[in-house]
Amino acid sequence: MRNFQINFITNTATIRWLKILRAFEKNYQCSTQGLAKISGSTTRTIVTDVTDLKEYFGDCLSIDSSHKGYIFPIKHSAVYLTKKRALIANEILFHIIESIFHNDLYSSSEWAEKYHISESTVLRYLRKVQPIFSFYRLEIQTNPICFIGEEINIRKFFHDFYYESEITAHTIFPPIAIQNITASAFSRCYQLDQHACSFGEFNYYLYITFERHCAGQGIELPKQIKKIFE
Repeated sequence: MRNFQINFITNTATIRWLKILRAFEKNYQCSTQGLAKISGSTTRTIVTDVTDLKEYFGDCLSIDSSHKGYIFPIKHSAVYLTKKRALIANEILFHIIESIFHNDLYSSSEWAEKYHISESTVLRYLRKVQPIFSFYRLEIQTNPICFIGEEINIRKFFHDFYYESEITAHTIFPPIAIQNITASAFSRCYQLDQHACSFGEFNYYLYITFERHCAGQGIELPKQIKKIFE
């Protein structure tokens, strides 16, 4: 998982696991000391994490020991990816961002009740990722929890979180109707040789635009651009 999304994970063991898996995916053989350095932990913790990873992934993954460290062959890629994505299935910040995207908003106290944690813990998690929101010139309102900032910046954040980052259990996918619109638009653009982004990127921008527009979060466009969009 890319660094962008790792910042939104609250479980420290999950963060270590994902860093270890990413290291293995880049180089199928890694030393214990190297993994400790990458994950910011001790060699003793790495030994425990590797044992737990073996148990969690089961037959889809084999982690073998050698005199040079660990060897990491993936036996069943599809199952491996499904289990890897499931590691963050219950991460609260991913659920909060998803709820903001769908305009299904809850207060910090309601999120605390959902996750059986204190409200102060929810607020602490949000403060931890505020520097990332600040990069997009956004802040977080807590009652209910939602973004405060210019709509164009909110849409840019959603694009980077869902399209530019690795697929997770929380990734949203544009529905068929949006894909059909994108296909039609791209067909005309290719005829005119006027395309400035990929099909997938435009697909996500369009989906985010429609979702935010339907939630009453519009953007004032210049008349010419508005006419093209409509």
